[in-house]
Amino acid sequence: MNNKKKQKTIARRQKKEKTLLLECFRKMPVVEAACAKAVVSRATYYRWRDEDEEFARDADDAIAQGAEFISDMAETQQIALIKDKFWPAIRHWLEHRSSKYARKVNVQGELDIHFPYDQAQ
Repeated sequence: MNNKKKQKTIARRQKKEKTLLLECFRKMPVVEAACAKAVVSRATYYRWRDEDEEFARDADDAIAQGAEFISDMAETQQIALIKDKFWPAIRHWLEHRSSKYARKVNVQGELDIHFPYDQAQ
């Protein structure tokens, strides 16, 4: 196999691997887990990021999409717990979704600033 043909074969294989890895990131936005699922080493993933700016942007986008997906799943589970009258889920929802129930901290005090030298000089 000549060198050009070999390079094309490698490029085709890498394109498939990168596409699969991006799909994995959209479902599981954790580098270790997505790499394991796509059967790509972490070192390879980071090398691809360094060598290919477009892939790095695509990976960041896929990871962000995956994080949104996981957040949506978590909220769905929390709503299910609220429907089951699970008090910690109810409390968490109210504290984080309503300023009326949010935890509040009241800080009062005085601030005295001393400079180590006179700035007027």
